[in-house]
Amino acid sequence: MTSKSVLSSQVLSDSDKTDLTLGQLGIELADGVVRKIKWHGVELLRGISYPIRDVDWGTLPCEDCFSEISIDGESAKLHRSFCTRNGGFAGDFSLKANSSGEAKLELNLVALNDQTVSRAGFILLHPIVELAGKPLTIMSDNGTQLPTYFPLQISPTQPARDIEGMKYTIDGCSISIKMAGDIFEMEDQRNWSDASYKTYCRPLALPFPYMVKKGETIQQRISLSVNGNPKHQNGANVPNSLFIPEKISSETIPVTQLAFEPNWHGEISEKIEGIAKVHRYDLRSEQLDPAMINNSVFSLELVTSDGLEQARQQLAIFAQTLEDADLTPSHVIALPAAYLKSYQPDGEWPTGATPSDLVMLARSTFPNAKIGGGMLTNFTELNRHRPDISSIDYVSHGTSAIVHAADDESVFQTIETLPQIFSSMRALAPETPYRLGLVSIGMRTNPYGEGLATNPEGMPRTMIDADPRHGSMFAAAWVVAAMSATNGFDIETVTLGAEKGPFGIVRDTTEPLIPCFHAINGLNSMAGMRRLEAEIADPSLYVVAGEANNTAHLIIANGSASVRNCIIPAKSRGALLDAKNQKSAASDQNWVQNNSTDLNGELRLLPYAIAFLSLPLNIATSK
Repeated sequence: MTSKSVLSSQVLSDSDKTDLTLGQLGIELADGVVRKIKWHGVELLRGISYPIRDVDWGTLPCEDCFSEISIDGESAKLHRSFCTRNGGFAGDFSLKANSSGEAKLELNLVALNDQTVSRAGFILLHPIVELAGKPLTIMSDNGTQLPTYFPLQISPTQPARDIEGMKYTIDGCSISIKMAGDIFEMEDQRNWSDASYKTYCRPLALPFPYMVKKGETIQQRISLSVNGNPKHQNGANVPNSLFIPEKISSETIPVTQLAFEPNWHGEISEKIEGIAKVHRYDLRSEQLDPAMINNSVFSLELVTSDGLEQARQQLAIFAQTLEDADLTPSHVIALPAAYLKSYQPDGEWPTGATPSDLVMLARSTFPNAKIGGGMLTNFTELNRHRPDISSIDYVSHGTSAIVHAADDESVFQTIETLPQIFSSMRALAPETPYRLGLVSIGMRTNPYGEGLATNPEGMPRTMIDADPRHGSMFAAAWVVAAMSATNGFDIETVTLGAEKGPFGIVRDTTEPLIPCFHAINGLNSMAGMRRLEAEIADPSLYVVAGEANNTAHLIIANGSASVRNCIIPAKSRGALLDAKNQKSAASDQNWVQNNSTDLNGELRLLPYAIAFLSLPLNIATSK
């Protein structure tokens, strides 16, 4: 028997991104985990990772990481060792794969001292666009095979439990997966705006957080095989041109709003006078300062005590303070504090006042306001406790892009999920006015633990409020992309930031205006315009387009870390905001208007750049 020589071997750092190609099997590696598994270029898995979640569901950072990969002919081996930064776990991860489409993964975690965790072990992510509503076969621990489907509308509960293996097909390419070492189940991660269905270990029906004793070892294995041939081949490259069909939609671009909380300190800025505000107060501890409401049109999000009579008194006192100051909210949504937390659909729910009780109380307390229902957190919580649509004037919820993952790619993948969230909401409330709460990268409150995660290193991390990218072009491009995702769902308002605080767009510095300021200001200027169905072939480019006075107004964002080019109509005018000029834009609230110029021919968009365009509509509609 002749042994093959090792063709290559290298040490990897966790920051390295490696594309491993073994025949038709493609495996992307980054951040010490598997990012994608492809067969003939078809993405079959969006990722395999092994996070350790703390008691508040934050991911424990790792250090002392060592990774080595070796390729021997048509096979490859990866080994990674690591420790959690808190000194709680030492771990080993290995991957073996070959060109036949087979891969084996193994994880060993050793507790170095007693550790309380919410989860520890393998997580598999499955793509959503290609799988929503498609067949799925579940293999259970007793060997039976159960044919089912990936849910089309977002499921509030687990689509599959007691999973030992699964099979599914995307575009003619099939994958078979087997797991060992724990009990696995699946949840619909689209609830949290993740672009995936997630298969994970340790069912949520078991108690959590739970203790892993010192010296205890967690061992898990995954084996998978892929086969088949794609039905659709990639076509010829199409010129990446901006195109706007002649048809103008009856739908209008949503109104942009800013969030406000009393503890987000800072002087009120005249720079955001034209943007409506949504004021949130926790009536258990916060009192209204009427001077902080400087908009004639404002909405309220109110948190009350869980007792019905206490909630009644708190709302009455707050309403009287507003009346004494001659202030009238246009919209009000009120919830008992218990419903800032998340509960499993079949779990134990709070006693005391319910969201329905608060709808009735708010309606009697604020007779001149429209009364909302839904949740002040994610779609997840609304989906698990659906409001009585007949009793409310509008429905609302928020989203955060860093519930489960905080890397750049995962954050922008949430844009892929937002239309599916909006579609699922519209399935529940087809005609009800829809007003989105805070849609942000960072997390406003943590429904899944005692509080938000700490972030002393200032790095991108799950379940934090002040995401370190918030002041960058990255966040501004994400905001534009989020607004582009509202197209087709008749959404009235979207809250995309705040004046001050962790989501603030105006800072008390010599360079007060972050890129999000210009993005949000530009989107707000388009509020109420009839939507135009702008098209760009490049999926990394996101467009918001509207029509006013026979003029097309567009904001285009590059949602990628690479330069993107786009051919635009010859008579376009506008400004291009990117990393090269964001410093000069930081001190000029009218920077977009002051830097508008002819932009003829081709746009060259640096990573996460934003273009603000306007052009005559008869020019825009010519292909």
